[in-house]
Amino acid sequence: MTNLLSKSQFLKGRHCLKRIWLYNYRRDLMQEQSAFQESIMRQGTEVGKLAQCLFPGGVLIDEDYQNISGAVDHTNAVMTKNPAAIFEGAFVYDDILIRVDILKRNDDDSFDLIEVKSSTSLKKEHISDCAIQAYVLQQCGIKLQRVCVMYLNNQYRRIGELDLEKLFIIEAIDDRIHDELANVPMYLDTIRAALSQNNEPSWDIGSICKNPYQCEFKNYCWRDVSKKSIHFISRITDKQRRDLIDNGISLTKDVPENFKLTAPQSIQVSCEKNQDTHIDTVAIKNHLSQLQYPLYFLDFETCGYAIPQYDETKPYQHLPFQYSLHVRRTPDAELEHYEFLFDQKENPSRSLAEELISHIGSVGSVVVYYASFEGSRIKEMAETFNDLSEQLLSIHTRLWDLQTPFAKKWYYHPDFNGSASIKDVLPVLVPELSYKNLAIQKGDEAQFQYQQLINLSENSADRIGIKKALLEYCKLDTMAMVYILNQLQLIN
Repeated sequence: MTNLLSKSQFLKGRHCLKRIWLYNYRRDLMQEQSAFQESIMRQGTEVGKLAQCLFPGGVLIDEDYQNISGAVDHTNAVMTKNPAAIFEGAFVYDDILIRVDILKRNDDDSFDLIEVKSSTSLKKEHISDCAIQAYVLQQCGIKLQRVCVMYLNNQYRRIGELDLEKLFIIEAIDDRIHDELANVPMYLDTIRAALSQNNEPSWDIGSICKNPYQCEFKNYCWRDVSKKSIHFISRITDKQRRDLIDNGISLTKDVPENFKLTAPQSIQVSCEKNQDTHIDTVAIKNHLSQLQYPLYFLDFETCGYAIPQYDETKPYQHLPFQYSLHVRRTPDAELEHYEFLFDQKENPSRSLAEELISHIGSVGSVVVYYASFEGSRIKEMAETFNDLSEQLLSIHTRLWDLQTPFAKKWYYHPDFNGSASIKDVLPVLVPELSYKNLAIQKGDEAQFQYQQLINLSENSADRIGIKKALLEYCKLDTMAMVYILNQLQLIN
């Protein structure tokens, strides 16, 4: 079988016609998946296999995507034997190929279509996913009783062996799929018309390039977009984007004075026009006045698993496995540094919490960058470890967010380009510090490398190298906070 339109291709085209055209004719322009992204895909596969265990007597169609004819023939043969369920069944109608995660047979010989997702909720994009499958199955003469999405229950807390009945939620979406299902033929016509063209379709860039997932062609489509473009205005909406483009505005500095912006957006645009720095001295000084010495500069690195690996953990729960802590006990004191990295294949949270408590005193501000993240991790550990709860909650109540002045645009420099990320603030305020020479430069890289670390033997040279890289990365995060705070404290 050749020239089939797969479900994944349909969904690409449903989202963006340029994307489906590029995928079919210019795959050389695709951005290569990172090792972290590949690990996420593997977790999704593991979730799918685990979901099958809830349907005893089901039959797996095990031919891969290189053997579509074999998979279709196998599916047809199995259908005649009336199994309780079919996993990865292959169906083709009008040159559209689908592989159904779970097709569950009912007593009246109707079926439930069950699409398995590794998410923890029903999402808008799942509707289109199920609609194309329901369309093909119905056209193949299969009677569907229900169309469902099966996803992970983020309230499930593992105790002992996995309880699959509690781990998964199956939600019927028949009442939400009707309109999307009715429009499938129209979408197919539109996609096929785009694919029949010799030239790539024109398509607006915007939030569509990053949501619900980053497009594999984003780097190509954004290749000529300047950091000074309107696309980097903080929290720009697609309507704002469209209105500006329709009026011939492509650069932030050219946004008209009367264009409707939020207050933070107005600050960014003004700074870009005038090429100056905005500093709200009063707001910053009020924020700084909340600091109490000693100062503890704290940063976590975390890992998460779709399928909970340890007792007392939930799907995708962020488990802190590492921290860096710089301490300044008085304004003139020398910096102290403490660090912790759990390197065993066990739940790291308890050991980390105990070590953290030993390093952070009962008084003093705990400086973090984006307090919501570190704060949530500390509260989760406090809820899990009752005997450590008082000390952990004391740390939580003393969190002080260094990101706030930048997120609220109390301090804004044109070269932040709309961002309040520490990776964008640091090069402007403290150019002598940089992540560029580190082996690990991003949080998702740290998470992936940690997974490699705990699966290596104790004496492995790679293990030693990974530990060194993780420690250097996390240490720079807290050192960066020290230097950024120094810059804020210099403001008169």
